[in-house]
Amino acid sequence: MTTRTLKTDIYQSLEELPIVVNEFWQEQSRHDYFIGRSWFDNFINNVANQDGSVRIYVVTHGEDGVQAILPLWIKSNTKYFGATRIVTSLSNYYSPYFRLILNNSADAETTINELITHIKHDLAIWDAMLLGPVDVCSVNNYLFVEALKKQGLSVKTYFACANWIIDLNDTDFTSYFKSRPSKLRHTYQRRQKKLAHDYQFNIKVFSDLTDLEEAIADYQTIYSKSWKVKEPYVNFIPNLIRTCAKDGVLRLGILYVNNIPAAAQIWILNRKSASIYKLAYDPLFKDYSVGTILTMYLAERMITDEGMSRLDYLTGDDSYKKDWMNIRREFMCIYVINKENIRGRYLILKENLSVLKNHLIFLTKLKF
Repeated sequence: MTTRTLKTDIYQSLEELPIVVNEFWQEQSRHDYFIGRSWFDNFINNVANQDGSVRIYVVTHGEDGVQAILPLWIKSNTKYFGATRIVTSLSNYYSPYFRLILNNSADAETTINELITHIKHDLAIWDAMLLGPVDVCSVNNYLFVEALKKQGLSVKTYFACANWIIDLNDTDFTSYFKSRPSKLRHTYQRRQKKLAHDYQFNIKVFSDLTDLEEAIADYQTIYSKSWKVKEPYVNFIPNLIRTCAKDGVLRLGILYVNNIPAAAQIWILNRKSASIYKLAYDPLFKDYSVGTILTMYLAERMITDEGMSRLDYLTGDDSYKKDWMNIRREFMCIYVINKENIRGRYLILKENLSVLKNHLIFLTKLKF
């Protein structure tokens, strides 16, 4: 396959996408839910369209169909000199990660080079681009960064977030439980016994549309009482729950104490991986470790009943996560500056001056 046989089209809404693109994108949900059409449908409708516009790059090959999709988000940012136009990946704090949606049969290097060429030709719309979080170990992400550099763009990568996982490798729940730190095991056993002594409690898991609206209301009640900050996009999480239920990947666990919702966790099945997406509990029941009790219950269900081969805490480096998982990965952000216009050159100058300033401060502290 040569670049001459590839074609890149740009779309500014989901409604513009041809049927063949929609079908390819929807199929990706089976391979990775967080880059599939269902995920982005919800993100665009409940987040992106409220704060900017969407730009979707699609690379196709006449014989082989869709080769790649790169969904971007155009935002306005007045933090820098003038009205700097920031283009980001179609992701934010709701997104566990981001990556180029690439056809498994595509020639990755050729397809990525074709895509970057068109992004560079589209320079008039942006001054800086921020993509992430991306997996530093991905070959395709490496090829993407190298293609950006070859096109003469200013590219930097920096740490975005950590990700804790555990690969179970056919481990049963009993073995998983025994391999957890003794402090976690004893806390779980003591607090569960104490909760059962003081109250009546039960756990419900919602996986389809049955009683789902009631479950969403209970989740929101718990969230509003928790330490969590108010959701900036109020419709995203409720509609994510509904979408995941329709797609059959939702496992919304809620722990009730005397019929009062006390703890909730949103787990999303992503092929053979169970992803812990959101969690919250009512501080009234903090001394009973209701969050720990619920996590252990759901972990057992994922391993024993669902046959999951991986548990994934997604983004965040919270210290408690290493008690449940055993592998820490790092995700990065890719920062690209457009050197073709004055605002982009200003950003590069500002960045260089900042590096120089820090270097001079370092030198002044040296003792000769």
